[in-house]
Amino acid sequence: MIITLPPPTPPLSPYLEVMGDSSSSSSAAANASSSSSSASASYIHKVQHLIEKCLIFHLSKEECMEALSKHADIKPVITSTVWNELEKENKEFFEAYYTTQAQTKDDRLSEAETNELIQKMITESSSKDHQESSKDSADSSKDPADT
Repeated sequence: MIITLPPPTPPLSPYLEVMGDSSSSSSAAANASSSSSSASASYIHKVQHLIEKCLIFHLSKEECMEALSKHADIKPVITSTVWNELEKENKEFFEAYYTTQAQTKDDRLSEAETNELIQKMITESSSKDHQESSKDSADSSKDPADT
């Protein structure tokens, strides 16, 4: 007698974190999931913001992936995925961007100038994120009766 096992199912935890586990019976688990998905959304928003800065500097997708990997410790696969989603949502913009990029290739900044600008941009973004998180934690520690 031969027993055939069904194919293994993928673990649900990554899907639940992204979708928000509303079926969880434990409020602690729901809070952890909500916190995790909020952190994921915040991270993706940060990557999107940095990609938009790369677009301002007329970087190609590959240059942006390399720059964010080197200067912001963002994995190239993450940058590529977010970039691809931005392309899907903004087809007309990227068509014009690629056309303009091909036409202005000679007018672009040197690699050293680009690296310097990216490092400055990431430093400013990190300090802004830190200020916002400090403000959020200060706001949440205020006594509601004081407001």
